[in-house]
Amino acid sequence: CHTIYDKGGDLAPDLSLEGSQVKEEWLRKFLMNPYTIRPELTVAMPHLGISDKEAKTLASYIQIVLIEDNIQEVVFPEGKLPGELLQKGKELYYQTYECQTCHQRGSDKGETVGPNLTDVELRLKPGWIFTWLEDPELYRPEAGMPDFDMSDEEAMALTAFLISPDQAS
Repeated sequence: CHTIYDKGGDLAPDLSLEGSQVKEEWLRKFLMNPYTIRPELTVAMPHLGISDKEAKTLASYIQIVLIEDNIQEVVFPEGKLPGELLQKGKELYYQTYECQTCHQRGSDKGETVGPNLTDVELRLKPGWIFTWLEDPELYRPEAGMPDFDMSDEEAMALTAFLISPDQAS
């Protein structure tokens, strides 16, 4: 179903960079109990019936092997999200780029074209979010995410907003 380093199927997302994108704990849980992330996809991840030990092994492997060395895992010091950065990110999300046009988040009634961003801080690594926002077409041109040509400052502010659990409602 998945492609990894240009080999495999095209029914599901390419996993070549999955270790740089998702957090290991989230991945382990997802492998044991998959759910729909991108509602517009017609194929859903099947329940594989794997054990906790198998999920841990697979998630660990993905975190070590399926990575891009140029993508930082952490972009903010632990617990350090300045309020002004969060406010700027909120403005970018709702006004400048109108992300809710394609994404749902928390109690928002956004569209479902793009992935649901509720609890995205539990699923995605901040470094991936930042890198993705700067150039989504570089990593997944087929995803349909517009390249907004964001500055580093805008991508940083929007990343901060998205990973702040207090901002999800």
